[in-house]
Amino acid sequence: MFDILQISWWSIEATLLGFLCNRKFFENNTDRILFAPITGFACVLIIGNMLWMQAISTHFMSFMFVAVLVFAAICLTRNWPRQTIDAPLWLAGGAIVVILHGSLIPFSEKLFQGFPLDRFFYLGSSILFEKETMSYFEDALKRLAFNGDKRAYFLHPLLPLAVSEIKARPAAEIAFVLFSWATPRDLYRLANAWEVFIRVLQFSGLFALFWKGLGPRFLSGFLALATVFGYWFQYTKDFNAWGSSTCLALAIALTAFVIVILNKGKVDSKDRYFAYLLALAAIISYPEFGPPVCLGLFVLICANGILRNGILLSKWLWLELAGLAITVFAVHPFIIAFMQRQFGLAPAMIGGEAAMARGIYRLFATLEERQEFVRQIVVQPLHLITDPVAFSDMVIGTFLFPYVTYLGSPATFFGALFIVGLLIWSFVARTRPYLKLWASIGLVVFYVFLFVAFRKTSFENDFVFALPASLTLGVLIMGLIIWSAVKTTKPNLRILLVLVAFYAFFFVLLLVLGKVGGSYRSFPFWGGFASVSFLILLAASESKMLRGLTVTVACAHLIFGGSIFYVTNKGGMETYPSFYPNATGVRHFEIDTVRDKYDFDYSDIIQHLKLCHEVFLDLPHNVSKELRAPRFHAVNLMFFLENNDIRYSLAMPYRNASPLMAGEFHPGFRKEEVNADCVVEEEVRNGRISYKFVQTKWY
Repeated sequence: MFDILQISWWSIEATLLGFLCNRKFFENNTDRILFAPITGFACVLIIGNMLWMQAISTHFMSFMFVAVLVFAAICLTRNWPRQTIDAPLWLAGGAIVVILHGSLIPFSEKLFQGFPLDRFFYLGSSILFEKETMSYFEDALKRLAFNGDKRAYFLHPLLPLAVSEIKARPAAEIAFVLFSWATPRDLYRLANAWEVFIRVLQFSGLFALFWKGLGPRFLSGFLALATVFGYWFQYTKDFNAWGSSTCLALAIALTAFVIVILNKGKVDSKDRYFAYLLALAAIISYPEFGPPVCLGLFVLICANGILRNGILLSKWLWLELAGLAITVFAVHPFIIAFMQRQFGLAPAMIGGEAAMARGIYRLFATLEERQEFVRQIVVQPLHLITDPVAFSDMVIGTFLFPYVTYLGSPATFFGALFIVGLLIWSFVARTRPYLKLWASIGLVVFYVFLFVAFRKTSFENDFVFALPASLTLGVLIMGLIIWSAVKTTKPNLRILLVLVAFYAFFFVLLLVLGKVGGSYRSFPFWGGFASVSFLILLAASESKMLRGLTVTVACAHLIFGGSIFYVTNKGGMETYPSFYPNATGVRHFEIDTVRDKYDFDYSDIIQHLKLCHEVFLDLPHNVSKELRAPRFHAVNLMFFLENNDIRYSLAMPYRNASPLMAGEFHPGFRKEEVNADCVVEEEVRNGRISYKFVQTKWY
């Protein structure tokens, strides 16, 4: 209930601010409210980040934020639109579904649980923004170092763990602090709430895109919800990455606004400024991909006559672009250095672990084959697109069909044949309507025969169907979207394919240039836009079967998500090999079968910890990949100590401090070096690693 109330309050705040601003950008109240959550959030990102870069305390910014909220509420009370509005009702209903789903299901049981340390980095830096007044990371380092001794810097565990996020992309965390002004001491509790709120923003952008692209109220809301709960919007990059998820919501809303302009048939000056607002927010929220988002917008402008004539031929264009560039550097002065660092990251960023390769690039393979595939990618990144099976696997995942692979290769092959049957029936119904009945009977008999044959066949090696299934479904999906884009008569829908093609080109270009870190970050955006465009193009088709396929895909998303919740709540996906033959046993990217080894519950020692003055977390020093789990194991415990203002130090290494410490690697503290009255150690309890509390001093 705490999360539900908090997210609802954040949504109201964003909508209040956004509606107030949108009165300057939109002529009708439907669009003002449709884009209100995104607009309000973008304003908080930009203004909050800019003020913090100028050394303004987030405490002071919170007071300013509350004052603006009061002003917005007064204005809207006096001028609230009185006419009937349809879109906001569907927008509010969908947001409520997202909030209830995200709040009532435990974080550990979400569809794709991403990188746990990302969650800790973002939340840790947010807590620092709320607690400390720092103009930038260098300033914090100077203040905390004592007589030039950098060791003092490590005495605050949050700093070295959250430091990369503080230096790189602080906008999302600052916005989190500002939106949470009413509960600043509960920040550690709100990590899941913040991620759900970002998904509410994603739903807002998606609903606007479907609403403006398709029109029907129910269909637009249903498809937007299915996409939010679907594969790519759970995975991009992983949903712990606040900056990535935030930028995706802004980019989707920016695309929806382009369709608004095309539907209107002209570009007003205020349209350009609203696009600049969203573009600026996208850039600072996620510097790795915000600039490519704007480059994609430029491609759309060049590809469409209305946009080209209304924007590129504006007499104020160069002055406006110069103003936008100056504003970018005013809001984020260090963005160039950060982009250079990110796009040049090590090749291991792509694929990274076998779990990631299995989830994106190699859907059918054994663990050894996936690991070998990742090794090939590291050496030859172009292998991703030169290998036809790998390319087909990417297409399957990119265009919303990865869930069928969890059921095994035969099921995937059966799914491809099912789509082929739908297309055949649609062709017969259109050209030979008198044969519709016989075509229906023939297809039913064929599918029953296939089902019985699959049930009776014992596949000793499920991967016998891997190659034909992957190639068939991949080619079929690619052909469907190209055919749908060519057949559509609506330029505002065809332009979506231009955007998808640009993201695909950008992904391939980075591979060619060897910028594997950048390609790793751009691929999920390609997938997000491709999946949304695919649904819109199919739903707008004149073919009833293709429109039916749209609903089928959306329903499959929701069913797949529900089945994952069922499986994980019953003991973890790794315990259900018969339910999902291709399921991996990796719940976290770095910990194999984590449920079997670790107990994340520390509630038994909470009362003892509250009596401590300082705690030493005596967790293993080993930094090998096989024994890195204690970093994940300690996250919730550290947040508890931080929230209760209990000093603590870590024995485990501060690995993530090295990029900003000139390569310095701090090995952690020894028990003798810390004057702690309490120690938390690891112990094996009921066959699982858990916490052990030791009182070392008595008062």
